[in-house]
Amino acid sequence: MKIKKSILLQWENKFPGLDEPWTHWWIEGDGHFIDIIPVDQLGAALNVIKNNWKKYHSIKTSQAKIELDGTITRDEQHNVEIYNEFSHRNIEEV
Repeated sequence: MKIKKSILLQWENKFPGLDEPWTHWWIEGDGHFIDIIPVDQLGAALNVIKNNWKKYHSIKTSQAKIELDGTITRDEQHNVEIYNEFSHRNIEEV
């Protein structure tokens, strides 16, 4: 089944804009790392949510950056919940 367009739009609007020095969205489900996506790839970030929403009770994102040496720095203080199983019922089109 397909996810309703209204739900996808809600998810898209929840992704925070990122300012320097942040360049990526860190995406996690129930506190477990799922992926890290560059800020210019919102479609890819939405695909991560679409491909994982059934696996987790909650999916959150926070701002992150990848240093030149490959080290990932993440702002754990500012999480935004994109998906929550209790607030997102009837996600799929019938």
